[in-house]
Amino acid sequence: FVFEPDLHRYPFDTQRLPLRIERVNEPADELLLVADTAGSGTDAELHVPGWSIGPLEAGERVHEYPVLGTSYSQVAFAIPLERDALANILKHIAALAIFVLLGAATLILARNDYQIRVGGTALVGLTVFYLATSSDVVAVGYLTLGDLAVIVAYASLFLVLVCGMIGAWQFLEGRYEGPEGAARSKRLRMRFLALVTAVYVIGTGAVIAMVSAAGGAREQRELALDVGGRAGGAGRGLGLGAELAQGVGVEQGQGHSADCGARRASWAQAPS
Repeated sequence: FVFEPDLHRYPFDTQRLPLRIERVNEPADELLLVADTAGSGTDAELHVPGWSIGPLEAGERVHEYPVLGTSYSQVAFAIPLERDALANILKHIAALAIFVLLGAATLILARNDYQIRVGGTALVGLTVFYLATSSDVVAVGYLTLGDLAVIVAYASLFLVLVCGMIGAWQFLEGRYEGPEGAARSKRLRMRFLALVTAVYVIGTGAVIAMVSAAGGAREQRELALDVGGRAGGAGRGLGLGAELAQGVGVEQGQGHSADCGARRASWAQAPS
């Protein structure tokens, strides 16, 4: 079974592992599949490292094949998975904050060479960290929440380097001589410190809000189109049930139910 994960919220994404069952030789006007929610579930020993497993979702839908010109009934199951939020905060968000704080702390110091050295080192460390964490994720054609958060950290550290270069240039020009020069240097560093703080805080908040809003809209579309929920599945089942009674007769539908019950009983009695 293969599915395409939605990694827009990575590393705080949730996934729904789909499982669809379909009879390919009987279209929807002849056979309607109904999910056995009471007899379905996941094994208590099922465990996925780094993920929390939610309750099994089940529903019915009719899948249309435009090329064939017919539709088939499907039973759709989904296993929700959610990453451990605390672990990912410590691994990703806390690490990014440390890199930015390391660079921003140099703005409090009077020496501009520290800003260039430490800020450059923080940029190199951030690059190594990004390459190491992104290697665990499949290649996708869009930016994830983790990618955008790293871009915000890059922008913050870049401002630290810009402050260091401007300060070094003014020092070489002799503008930091005497009390007035020291005050000029402090004003420059405090302005960049405020700018770095605003870029990191506002940028991180905007990234989280943007990705959360987009991810919530996608989840609603997936819920409507994929599993459909018990309410949606039941609604479509009632409509097709009327067509089933008119097209092939209630007796044939009862025969299918009896046949399924006999098969289930034979499976239960068969040795494992």
